[in-house]
Amino acid sequence: WRKGNNEVDFILSKGGNLVAIEVKSGKKRVSMPGMAAFTKKYKTKRTITVGQAGINLKEFFETPILAWFK
Repeated sequence: WRKGNNEVDFILSKGGNLVAIEVKSGKKRVSMPGMAAFTKKYKTKRTITVGQAGINLKEFFETPILAWFK
């Protein structure tokens, strides 16, 4: 999703529920204006940060996709 300078890396959609996913490669948490803009505009079931600043890649890829909607 992209709107102007704001972006979210991936959006999952299931039955009207949205999950926003941001992938980060750095260790430190950084601001995510795109995620903030997306969640302000759309009702999201969940937001996920993947990478060293959030859920690790192994856990993310081993989790069934439908589990992110719970």
